[in-house]
Amino acid sequence: EYDDPEVRAAFDLFEKFVFREFVDAETGLVYNTIGKNPNQKRLYNGPTAVEFLLALYELRGDRRYLRTAQRALLDFYANGGKNFYPNGGDISRAISLMEKAGLDVAKLKQDHREHVERVLANGIDYPAHEVRFEQTIVTAAVRLLAGYWLYLEKDPRVLEGLRRQIAMLERFDGDQ
Repeated sequence: EYDDPEVRAAFDLFEKFVFREFVDAETGLVYNTIGKNPNQKRLYNGPTAVEFLLALYELRGDRRYLRTAQRALLDFYANGGKNFYPNGGDISRAISLMEKAGLDVAKLKQDHREHVERVLANGIDYPAHEVRFEQTIVTAAVRLLAGYWLYLEKDPRVLEGLRRQIAMLERFDGDQ
């Protein structure tokens, strides 16, 4: 492993910036803009911030990052995340890491399973999104179901739903 001091210093500065401007380490709240401005909430930002928190945990081994990630995901679900198709972050992987580290993830697992069930029930009848139908809503469904299958439970219904989503995603493979 090669550790570049200049890269490390830049990464450390970025971490400080993220916690100063976007993520409250104590509450797990993830904000949409600098200054932790609560006037606008965007659900995309929670799972994306969680991905960064997981990288910090894996880099530094400090469970505080996992606890912040857990709070961020609980907030995501409390604010409508079960109906949302997030592109950033692998929620199932996050839950798996939290569980392995000894965190109580019962509520988060329940919320996440309800999220997976919603995606399975919707199938390819996607909810209205920023645009009516486009590739990123399908990739979000694929990632959510694949992560659940890989990290949490080998449920055959999830695998079948995943196959349907991948078949839909392949329709975007046209010659450009």
